[in-house]
Amino acid sequence: MRRKIFVCLGLGIFFCLSALAVAAQAQEQEAQLYFVREIMVKPSKVMDYFEGTTALMAQIKEHKFPYPINVFRCDDFSVVFSAPLENIADMQNLGDSWDELMAMIGPEQGKKIQDLMDGTSEFREDGLIVLRPDLSYTPESPRLKPEEVNFYRWSFAYLLPGKAPEFEETAKKYVPLMKSKNIPDGYVVYQVIMGKELPLYVLVQGGKNPADYFSMDYSETLGEEAQVLQSKLWSLMRKMEYKNAWIARDLSYDGPEK
Repeated sequence: MRRKIFVCLGLGIFFCLSALAVAAQAQEQEAQLYFVREIMVKPSKVMDYFEGTTALMAQIKEHKFPYPINVFRCDDFSVVFSAPLENIADMQNLGDSWDELMAMIGPEQGKKIQDLMDGTSEFREDGLIVLRPDLSYTPESPRLKPEEVNFYRWSFAYLLPGKAPEFEETAKKYVPLMKSKNIPDGYVVYQVIMGKELPLYVLVQGGKNPADYFSMDYSETLGEEAQVLQSKLWSLMRKMEYKNAWIARDLSYDGPEK
């Protein structure tokens, strides 16, 4: 399965790259790096923003932008994009590829996109995240196929200063426990390595839809051992935040065909 990333731009206004990619199969997982950007869209400008984004993504696909793209719509009016990088130096290649794309878009089409997206957002936040396969779990026989997962629950764990090593040590113990109980739903963990309020880890879980996701409850199966681990993890956090997201398959881009 090819990895996707997403780019969202307000031509001449912002170069939108943001993160949190889709959960992958265990054998495909690696310490993948992502450059990230989150755009907070004004509720009154949602239609204009997505009309502009749709036009932009059409240009990305037409001109075969070299980086694949995933787009997520969130329940708080934010839009999240993710762009995978080979390494830190690849950020320069990504920026150069974006400049080349901008040069290929005709002036008339470019102005249309800019006019639609101008003034549609409240703010944007950038960061770098890295996939942590050692903290993630993928079942041998997943309940859902990747293409069946449309809804995502992102849990942001903001740790107390200096508690990252202990947090990771505890989180790793969840993986063999989940495997021993043959839990059919997996999860992916990302570590934020550039951004504000570090240390920060993000747990990503998915389902067909919100009802499917919130119907999952394996607490009884996992038993007291999981309760002890969860209590330990909570003791290392200073706060938790949550975000619900839907993948926008109509806007996402697989990247150029190989």
